[in-house]
Amino acid sequence: MDLFLIAEAIHVSGVLATVASGMMISYEYGRAIKEDHFRRSLDGFWDIVEISFLAILFLVIGIEITEYISLEYFLYAFAIFILMVFVRILIVYMTTKIIHPLSWPYHFLISWAGLKGSMSVFLILTLYTKSTNGFNSEWVVAVTFTTVLISLVIQSLSIAPISRKILK
Repeated sequence: MDLFLIAEAIHVSGVLATVASGMMISYEYGRAIKEDHFRRSLDGFWDIVEISFLAILFLVIGIEITEYISLEYFLYAFAIFILMVFVRILIVYMTTKIIHPLSWPYHFLISWAGLKGSMSVFLILTLYTKSTNGFNSEWVVAVTFTTVLISLVIQSLSIAPISRKILK
């Protein structure tokens, strides 16, 4: 958390600084960890931390979304959701084509199972608190929350049937 705040204080991305820090720690642990039981313990710890952070994040979404959710933003949010899915499919296709070719159904499954907007919510809440005059930040927050909600509902409810069909 301190790294995030330091990066923000010097006007660089706290998110990127934290991700880079995590990558460095992972690399160092990967080189240093030779014992399997230590790796299993560390993985178990991170599983608990991940679930805890997601629970807190979705609790915040539930608390904040009631203030911004409205049918007037639904069409914008749905259009962004569709665009987001197409861009994600394109990125997964191009990346896997270069690194490890996959069949089309697997491209779609990986794209569909992608992130549901937790980082978007975090960033938009961070930016909203720092919004400047003249910027319609409430509209951006409302559309972002609505897009994330659409993504959560549609993708979360459909991933199991889609994966069963593709992985038969």
